[in-house]
Amino acid sequence: MIKKYIFCMMALMLMLGNQVCAADEKIVLNYLLLPEASMMTELSVVKDYNASQDKVEVRTIHVEFAELDKKILLSAASGGVSDYDIMMTNHSSVAMFHSAGVLEPLNDFIKNSGIDLSSYQQAAVEIGKVGGVQMAIPYNPDCRVLVYNKKMLADIGMDVPETTDDLLKIAVALNKKNIYAFAGEYNKKWFPIYDFGIFMLGNGGHIYELQNGKYVATADSQAVIDFVKWSKEMYQYMPHDYSIKGGMVREMVLQNKVAMMWFGPWEFKYFQESLDDDKFGLTIVPKGTKKSGSSMGGWMLSINSKSAHKEAAKDFLAYVNTPEKMAQMAHALPADSKSFNYPPFNDPKWEIFNEQFKTAEYPAPPTSVYPVTAQIFNSYYQKAVTGDMSPEEATKKANEEIQRELDNM
Repeated sequence: MIKKYIFCMMALMLMLGNQVCAADEKIVLNYLLLPEASMMTELSVVKDYNASQDKVEVRTIHVEFAELDKKILLSAASGGVSDYDIMMTNHSSVAMFHSAGVLEPLNDFIKNSGIDLSSYQQAAVEIGKVGGVQMAIPYNPDCRVLVYNKKMLADIGMDVPETTDDLLKIAVALNKKNIYAFAGEYNKKWFPIYDFGIFMLGNGGHIYELQNGKYVATADSQAVIDFVKWSKEMYQYMPHDYSIKGGMVREMVLQNKVAMMWFGPWEFKYFQESLDDDKFGLTIVPKGTKKSGSSMGGWMLSINSKSAHKEAAKDFLAYVNTPEKMAQMAHALPADSKSFNYPPFNDPKWEIFNEQFKTAEYPAPPTSVYPVTAQIFNSYYQKAVTGDMSPEEATKKANEEIQRELDNM
């Protein structure tokens, strides 16, 4: 009898102990993002969040850029609970992830949490939607402005360019001094979409658009034709070197071989000293036929639809979606315009990007065939600028092939 009593007491104590341990155990959120060395701002916010919590801990899982989308898609394909709760999400992958069923809808969460997206960069907000439902929230978008060599422009008696016509006049004058206006990575499929593509966007041009629920190729529009014609003229004053790649354009600018370049927020670390010395200046992208165009890219945050801890993950998203925390977290630019009131983005050097955001946009709606369509367009773009095809013929051919890809998507 005594043995039976002791056994029962031990069992009861063990059961109560397990309940206490379970009650004390923290919820662990796995946050998938890029390699640690490039994520220091994100990691600083994770550290602050964990210090503020006694029931939840965010742990980071780091993967290379080329593996990020694969890991997320694999989490959708596997059964049961996902290994990832919070995901760093490329803007161009939102639609694909939604199709795979990997994203948790966020409309109700945003409404209930009080997050106000009205002060966010609206193109970035829209790219995170699928069918009107917010599937990802932007926190780190980017755009491009123009950097120019002040002395080179002063030596030819030219002011800061305001239009693409001004750029051609500058190019002609610089050519007489054996200086290139621009240099380009012509072999990079994204060159006429994101880099030089800022001038296509300034004309209101896109290689395809979403019109009434259907993807329609627009690479033969007058806006795109005008951009290609302008590019063909500018090509005369650029190096015809197809081996240029990576950071070579930047180095040519810094070495006074090239006068101007598109400039994203990541370029400050290379140009800061020269900007401080007043050797270079930054300006809004010169206007095309419609506006000052600027190509956007960037990152968002999403919650995995198979997360076992969705409410805790939403709490983390609410924590980072404040102006101050977003300023701390962004390593390119913050999505919320209010974040420009907080360090480091309250430094006056960032104001030009906040201004450029007003007309910046994504070059095309992200689809599974976006990379293929970019390659098609670049192939015909090169033929046009080198004179192998007329701009009209090249854009017509490109448009036909792009539409086929969209129809077969």
